[in-house]
Amino acid sequence: TKPGIVTSVVETCDCLLDQRHLDADQLAQMLQAAKDASEKFAQEENVSVAWTRLWQIEPILFNEELRKINRCAVYRTRN
Repeated sequence: TKPGIVTSVVETCDCLLDQRHLDADQLAQMLQAAKDASEKFAQEENVSVAWTRLWQIEPILFNEELRKINRCAVYRTRN
């Protein structure tokens, strides 16, 4: 936040949103829902909101070996 003084009113607040989904249509719906929510909150609080896309790639699967390691680690924490 800016100006970065604990006791001041915030001038600017930047938020980052990282959304992931293998289905591009679902991902688009998730993004639209986030944008709609931000517009609603901005209107309620009488502030402005702006969106800027920083990066975008096609959905890709995680490496299968890493997925196996992750499943094993999660299983161990549950038992």
